[in-house]
Amino acid sequence: MLGITWLTQERVVWDFRARTLLVGQKSFPLQSKKSSGICCRVYVDHDVVLAPRQQVNVPVRSTLRSVRVSEGEHWLLESRQLRPGVHLARTLLPDKHRDISVRVVNTTPEPQVLRHDMCIGNLAQVEVCKDAHAAAVNKSDPEVNVLNSEVVDPVSKMLQSLPPELNDEQR
Repeated sequence: MLGITWLTQERVVWDFRARTLLVGQKSFPLQSKKSSGICCRVYVDHDVVLAPRQQVNVPVRSTLRSVRVSEGEHWLLESRQLRPGVHLARTLLPDKHRDISVRVVNTTPEPQVLRHDMCIGNLAQVEVCKDAHAAAVNKSDPEVNVLNSEVVDPVSKMLQSLPPELNDEQR
């Protein structure tokens, strides 16, 4: 980047039509940089009160206004902590601007408010795997094996892994 002071002192001419930068008698062609992608932010659609220790589907809207840009694409919103004790779940979203929602959990003992127009994250374009068999990364692991007919209940598995000295309320 060149400073405005130097550009002014050297009487540099930026010719948009010719796509050149003229410095003295020397002309430099301007280069275009291709966009690295579409920036799509996700905002809370209206004020939402999250009850203590609850998870809620929160209505949101994205800045993606035209499906012509990415027709048929899917978008991923990564999980993150919105504030201490308030967590956004990773969410796969369709190519829509409105009428979409994301899962948010409030782990605090107090109600939490998500305000209208609060930015909760950025969308990344993803390719959805059409073949369920391709989703199995390690076919020898029964928890990952899509072909395995046994359904694993993650909550009971998590409860079994807790230390035995916890009382019922702590569990």
